[in-house]
Amino acid sequence: MIRLIILLLSFRFYSLSSPDMDGVPLAFYDDLCDILSTDALRGANELSGYLGTLSRLARKNRAQYTCFVRKGKEEQKRISYKYNGSEVPREVEKDFPKKYVRDVTIHLEDAENEDLCRRLVRSFPYAKYHFVHKTSSVSKDWVDLVYSLKRLGQIVFEKMLNDDALYVLKKLIKGRKLSGLMMYQEACQGSTIAVAKALLLQRQFKKLEVRQELDYLSTPINELLEFWVEHSDKLRGKSLIVKGTHREGAQLEEFLRQRSLLAKMSSSLLSESNSSARRLASGTQQVFQLCSKEERDLIKKEYLLNHYIFKKSSCVYKFQEGRKRRFYLLFECAHKGTTFEEGRPPSHSGEDGLKLLRRARRYRILFA
Repeated sequence: MIRLIILLLSFRFYSLSSPDMDGVPLAFYDDLCDILSTDALRGANELSGYLGTLSRLARKNRAQYTCFVRKGKEEQKRISYKYNGSEVPREVEKDFPKKYVRDVTIHLEDAENEDLCRRLVRSFPYAKYHFVHKTSSVSKDWVDLVYSLKRLGQIVFEKMLNDDALYVLKKLIKGRKLSGLMMYQEACQGSTIAVAKALLLQRQFKKLEVRQELDYLSTPINELLEFWVEHSDKLRGKSLIVKGTHREGAQLEEFLRQRSLLAKMSSSLLSESNSSARRLASGTQQVFQLCSKEERDLIKKEYLLNHYIFKKSSCVYKFQEGRKRRFYLLFECAHKGTTFEEGRPPSHSGEDGLKLLRRARRYRILFA
């Protein structure tokens, strides 16, 4: 942050002394591209001149390091480019510049990991660190390490945590260190889901992701959305992401059906609850409103919408319940067999088809 402030002050000095920007040294642009995030570089790609060329090159060089830690040993390590996922060749990997590695993901197979994790943190000083827990245990030493990190990314839990793990995690929760959490289907049980709810109430926390691999109706999406109903004022500005293999949108439709029935009961207009899939889709069309271009532009600024990448995005929809509760919805319209392409952010010209929501494998809710 200090380095960025110095660069901005330097830029201000050079721009005032040389309005045509010819006086800005090339080293300034080099330093600027070094500290810009990958998302910021995506926007700089559209610029012309030296800065545009440099930002495109820097974005192509940005990489991520992934490894698995088992019994204190590092295995299956690899470096891959972020923009297309291709792996850096082994012969290049040894001399690959550390400044290009901006994300390090460490998969933890057991609790014997703290010493190796510390060495990895020292090895990649420019990176943000993400941890994937494949075990029900979390060590106190690991919590202490994560608490000390200045660039902490996302924490992932694949299994339901045991009582000891939940106890040591209190330090991270109370310390308000986490801005993102991912939970797999197996982790969304027992007291582990309470961790997600506690984080959603914290101001610095921005993103909860639920990954699903089995029965699409067994994840706690309905429970989380009911939690939003109770605490909608505290969840503004946060997002819920649901990813899976098929028909993830069916969970959201079920929640909307229940809310619709409650609304009808309150107005003494209760209708038949066991509607057909066609009527449910029709009901979904009625509860969602297509956002106008003006609304989408406001959402884009408030939620950094350009950072959300889809292969084939839907339009942006709005669900409103009363005057105080609302959320925005966008989802993946591409079918499962779609080949890999660099994705694009949502736009007003996205796919307008709520009938595709039921079969969506990924969707994002923005609480407002």
